[in-house]
Amino acid sequence: MTTLTTTPDGTAARRPAPPSPPAAARRATRQGGTVLAVPALVWYLVFMVGPMLAIFVIAALRWPGMLQPVSFAGLDNVRTVFADPVFWDAVRNTAVQLAVALPVMIVCAYMLGYYVAQRPPGHRVIRYLLFIPGLISTPAKAMVFYAALSPDGLANGALQGLGLGSLTDAWLASPSTALGCLIALDIWGGIGFTAVLFAARLGSVPDELGEAAQLDGAGHWRTMWAVH
Repeated sequence: MTTLTTTPDGTAARRPAPPSPPAAARRATRQGGTVLAVPALVWYLVFMVGPMLAIFVIAALRWPGMLQPVSFAGLDNVRTVFADPVFWDAVRNTAVQLAVALPVMIVCAYMLGYYVAQRPPGHRVIRYLLFIPGLISTPAKAMVFYAALSPDGLANGALQGLGLGSLTDAWLASPSTALGCLIALDIWGGIGFTAVLFAARLGSVPDELGEAAQLDGAGHWRTMWAVH
């Protein structure tokens, strides 16, 4: 294969194109990439797919205790769970938690990500601070919220310090506030990481689009929701 090049005197000359890598080299490169992906695939199968399959196997067993004989229960365990009213209370609470936490978290994270994408003073530090909750494990988050919302925790102490002792409550034990506390934990734990993702995506939008929208009279609020 040859290509045309222009010489200094303006005439065209032919020169051979650089040879393409041989098929064997391309196959070796693909095989090398596949080999590198094998450990991650094995990890995913053992620690993600394996436990999911084990859930269905254990659900079909009758297991009185660790040292007791195991027998096959079939669908008896499923029938017992479906007949328990506590299970349906948990399903309803989970549905409410998802229906409230997800929309609030996504909308607030998008607004926060838009603010960070505008590169305000200290925006790099803000990105790091927003990402910190995503690095904290779920048990650690639970311990932090338990310490803050326990009867003698930070929230009740702050209310008493402000002279609002009548508003103190056992936040995590009260039926009227426990679900709201869990929703607040979900939003706090996910809003920062999601905001960083939105900020990275909004940072790739050309600045000319936002400048043109502002010249047309659009404010930050309309630019945030209408210019992508």
